[in-house]
Amino acid sequence: MTAAYLAPRTSWGQRALFGAGQSFTALKDSNSAASVYRKLLAQPGVEPELAAEARKALRGLGQSP
Repeated sequence: MTAAYLAPRTSWGQRALFGAGQSFTALKDSNSAASVYRKLLAQPGVEPELAAEARKALRGLGQSP
């Protein structure tokens, strides 16, 4: 999470946010997971593959991207 807080718009920061979303999903905290995925998707310049995975994860949580 350090990368997500210190450099959220870098590739490493974006991957850290995605990882946080996966962690929240594993903990069955779907609201926090969805919040993190949406925060990631709201950033400019997110790698297309990472954005697609975040959208897929949101759909898996039963929420729209």
